[in-house]
Amino acid sequence: MGARRLKPSVTSPILRLLGRVMRKFLLLLFAIALLASAGCSSPVATKAPVEPNAEKPSASQATTLVPPPTTPVPSQRPPAPAWADPYKGKLIVGVVTKEPVVALTIDDVGASDMKPLVDALVANDLHATLFCSGSEMTTEAAAYAAQHGIEVANHSWNHVAIGWYRPAAANAQIMQTAKIIEEGTGEWPLWYRAPFQGYKSQGRRAVAAAGMLAAGVSNDPLDYHGYTGTTLVKRISRRLKPGQIVLLHHYPQTIATFPAIAQELRRRGYQTLTMSELAQTGKPATSVWQLQPFARFFGH
Repeated sequence: MGARRLKPSVTSPILRLLGRVMRKFLLLLFAIALLASAGCSSPVATKAPVEPNAEKPSASQATTLVPPPTTPVPSQRPPAPAWADPYKGKLIVGVVTKEPVVALTIDDVGASDMKPLVDALVANDLHATLFCSGSEMTTEAAAYAAQHGIEVANHSWNHVAIGWYRPAAANAQIMQTAKIIEEGTGEWPLWYRAPFQGYKSQGRRAVAAAGMLAAGVSNDPLDYHGYTGTTLVKRISRRLKPGQIVLLHHYPQTIATFPAIAQELRRRGYQTLTMSELAQTGKPATSVWQLQPFARFFGH
């Protein structure tokens, strides 16, 4: 007798369907885990970027350790310049311009080692905007940066994503840091960047209410993941476009890379500007797709 043929199981299609669903679910979990590991510029990051080979408290730990003081609304704040009007209330990721310019921005700046940071920028002819955490800032450090032509901006009191805070708490995070910067520089800071890009709509409203403009990112070479030297320079250069906002951090190894970054940008014909200088070269971009070379497709 020939071999007996088995009838296909009626449950096999159901098992195959369950298998496909399970595989998709596992892939989704893997993707969420990757996003959660992103650094300061990621809107879904849950912890502060960690300097390689160094311990740094998470945002939640910092909130517990260094609560922001109660802060009144600053008195008689001067109005923002006229060129800032188109930028108000928006999350700015760049500027629509054909000029070969970018804004160089440095996050997590504190008073510690401020002088080497500023001196390295000046020595390499790099204009930059420093986003400072108020709990780690002093008026003397802010003054030193401003005296050397470096723009000083607001990065919250203790590195938290204000979009997840109630209005009063978000106001305290912004205002107290702004007060320190104003006392040091003599000017109310114009730019604010939320750690982890954690703005949400209420965060943007808090920034606007404080008389500031919300800064985003369009060129993130991930120095907070340990990229330095030639690798960091290549990661900036390969995605370089006019009007971008480049994100770096106040790390010694990043500062050591400034000469190579400056050399590469000059080789490409690019100039670094502060956020305010860049804003005056064109129109606000709220999406990277509005930047060159895509601007012509979006009516710019």
